[in-house]
Amino acid sequence: MGIDPLHPCKVTWEQILAAAKNRTIDMTTATVATPDRKTYMLFTKPYLHLPSVIIVNKQVKGRLTMENLFGKTVSAVSGYASHGYIKENYPEIHIDPVFNMVEGLRNVAFGKSYAFVANVAASAHLMEREVMQNFRIAGESGYTFHLALASRSGWPVLNRILDKGLDAVTWEEHQAVFRKWPPIEEKPRITMM
Repeated sequence: MGIDPLHPCKVTWEQILAAAKNRTIDMTTATVATPDRKTYMLFTKPYLHLPSVIIVNKQVKGRLTMENLFGKTVSAVSGYASHGYIKENYPEIHIDPVFNMVEGLRNVAFGKSYAFVANVAASAHLMEREVMQNFRIAGESGYTFHLALASRSGWPVLNRILDKGLDAVTWEEHQAVFRKWPPIEEKPRITMM
């Protein structure tokens, strides 16, 4: 299945990765370098480090760890590195693989899932955009998204150009971007470059 650039919302992360693998697309952004992905993509150094957090309905009280989720249904975006992390490290959690982050948040909102594990920045953005106010961050999952740019493995020159471009971004420019993100109630550790 090809990617329709006019309707990117209908594309799953798994489809994007498949397109990168079969060379239908040349690069991706905000991608975590996993052992499998390194077989067909080259990665820049990470430019952003975002913790994966546990998002629950505001009615759920107290701090949570991944161990508190044993035996519960937890949504995670299918194909995301965090999905693989949960699957590999916490088999006691019932994973509900979802199409995208909005579906994960809605599953928590409607009680289909007890929690949603996702990166803190994208979650905060979506909660603000979708006017979803009945959530809170209950803790960190222990997984951190080390986001990088990824390009075709056969094009090392492109990868070097991307790395040079990232090196040219100043700390002040990073901070200007960071200030545009919506505020997060409970502050997890977010680091840039």
